[in-house]
Amino acid sequence: MSVTTLVREPKFLKRLRSIYPASKLVPTGEVQIPRSHERGDHIGTAFDYLYRLLIARAAGMPYPHLYWEADRALSLISPHDDETSYSIECQYTGKILHFTAHKSGMGVKRHIWAFQALSNAKDLAADYHANGDLTDDLIWAFFQLSYLEVVVRGGPNKAVHIDTDKLSTRDVGAISELRTLIEAADLHGLKITSNLLLSPTLSAEALTYGGAPDLVVDGWICELKVVTHFGDASKWFDQLVLYAVLTAMGGFEIGQADFWTATGSKRRDVVRSAVVIKGIAIYFARHAQWVRISLDDLFNMEQIIEIGKLLCRELKHESFRKSLLEDLQTNMCVRTRSAKEDIPLTVLQSATLDRLRQECEILPAKLSTQEVRALGVLRKRGLARLGPARDEVFYRPVWIPC
Repeated sequence: MSVTTLVREPKFLKRLRSIYPASKLVPTGEVQIPRSHERGDHIGTAFDYLYRLLIARAAGMPYPHLYWEADRALSLISPHDDETSYSIECQYTGKILHFTAHKSGMGVKRHIWAFQALSNAKDLAADYHANGDLTDDLIWAFFQLSYLEVVVRGGPNKAVHIDTDKLSTRDVGAISELRTLIEAADLHGLKITSNLLLSPTLSAEALTYGGAPDLVVDGWICELKVVTHFGDASKWFDQLVLYAVLTAMGGFEIGQADFWTATGSKRRDVVRSAVVIKGIAIYFARHAQWVRISLDDLFNMEQIIEIGKLLCRELKHESFRKSLLEDLQTNMCVRTRSAKEDIPLTVLQSATLDRLRQECEILPAKLSTQEVRALGVLRKRGLARLGPARDEVFYRPVWIPC
């Protein structure tokens, strides 16, 4: 089960509560943008995609973020599935009743629509990244994209809710609400000073059968929420904690050719990237507010290791389990309380980092003794690392200039 499912499992939660008490991350301000559209879930998913696109451009990333979870929907939407859903209102009770029906040719029509919607969204996202023009076409394309995301999360049976005729006509209300959320969006609440990862693939995700945080900003594990009520706030908190521990256990898998998107890359040139974890954070879009808490204010190292052991408990592969636990105890990627929040780099460290940014890989022979020492500091700071596949090669860090 995924992380989002795991934090709703009673037996697992009971064990988790024995390690640390329940807590919540909630905004302190009032709702600035109330919910108005009937499909709030799709508004939220569309905003997630849009926010990541906006923050990528604001951070000066060289390429648009075009490796999406929604890509997987194309293999799940069958051209042979002609089932479709519809709703009617009972004239006596006023209740909305939901049904499914067989509509000949619907499977092929839906299959073609999905390809076209995804392709169109990618083209418009690339255009925005190039020129910064946030058009209604782009916003509507990402709202359409949210239906593909639902198929990925819920499975092929969710495809019956894709009404190609309805989704081919712009929903003015959805566009208006999303534009309001975007215009109020805080892109600088977690200032990017060293690295930014968008939906990064967790190396240890096999422990939870999938799942990834929305963002990782300078070691802050982040989620995006478009909500007005907080009944599930403790689940979000637990979810972020598990993401943080999984990150501490194995870091991220990042494709060399795609250092900042890193979403589900299955390429052979995937490398491991460790990021020093500072804490967890949630951006509440309807409140236009970031809420965060340092990991040091939540746990000690022993508790983090206990959570790691809990995640490993059901793992059948003993050697893999042992390896993960050793990594967790010896290579803990968590910022300690004694570390200063912002330690400036020396001139030598900055120069070494510049060299790493310019070249994909550097042989130790190319570095002076002083630069090797500087590199050691950069590795501890989470700004550079030693390549796991070839010990003699240093890979460049995931680095985004401000």
